[in-house]
Amino acid sequence: MAGERAELSVRDAASGAFAGHIQLMNIVPPLAQGMIGYGLHNRFRGRGFMTRAVRLLADWAYAATPLHRLVAGTAVHNTASQRVLERAGFTREALIKELLPAPGGGRHDDVQWVRLRG
Repeated sequence: MAGERAELSVRDAASGAFAGHIQLMNIVPPLAQGMIGYGLHNRFRGRGFMTRAVRLLADWAYAATPLHRLVAGTAVHNTASQRVLERAGFTREALIKELLPAPGGGRHDDVQWVRLRG
């Protein structure tokens, strides 16, 4: 690792099937902050895969790096992703109005989440 990002796959332990992916990215050393992003295939949703992956990545990041803040963003309507972050120890920090580009040229709001070291 060059300290810039970590990209990992999420697999079903029983079958070894690829279930999704998770990244630690957008590292900002002066802020001691990194961002977590993830995606999960539909057939693996609702089984705790991503909650476990987010917890494991956050725990690793705090054990292996000097990061102090981990952030993640979700679309306002993506309540499943918001529940993942809550279960993984993140708290809602802010609502950023019209941050995300939307199909057709519009904009969507973004809910920002944070998990602090300690």
